[in-house]
Amino acid sequence: GDEVNNSHFSIVKSFITNWYEAKSDAEAQGGRLAVLKTQEQIEKANEFLLGIGSWDSLWIGLKFDSIEQEFRWLDGDLLTSSNWDAEEPNFTENEETVVYIQPSYSDAALKWNNHSVSDSNMTSYLLERKTDPNNSDTDGDLLIDGKELELGSDPLVANNYESLIPLINNLEVQSLEVTI
Repeated sequence: GDEVNNSHFSIVKSFITNWYEAKSDAEAQGGRLAVLKTQEQIEKANEFLLGIGSWDSLWIGLKFDSIEQEFRWLDGDLLTSSNWDAEEPNFTENEETVVYIQPSYSDAALKWNNHSVSDSNMTSYLLERKTDPNNSDTDGDLLIDGKELELGSDPLVANNYESLIPLINNLEVQSLEVTI
């Protein structure tokens, strides 16, 4: 679907101590906590994480609605496809209303677990952003997407400027546009 193809993921490690701070931080980054509504989206996120190889527990945009007694995504949609770990969601602790992806070093890596909102040890989340052709710098590395494509660089992967100098030197372009 278009929604999957037009979004990309990043792992963000931040000075957060709870799910709501992760949600706010993701929004400040121009995205949201990952919403993985379909099996295709779950697989895309898993492929992204496996490609990175190592990650900590990652908050995602799934929350238990205690009034309706069901899980909902940040966009309000009900949970239909999932990737729960065995015995999850279990609500063993009070207030296990939000969800994270198990870390790479867990026996249940990639599986989901419901958890309490606050946990000072959980400082990472899976950020989802839409790929926007009108957004001049999708990956936030200060190099506009069109220029990155010209350079043969991936506009969804942040680069440092030094890594692009050889590409820039090979390019017959007078200037490199940089967003500030």
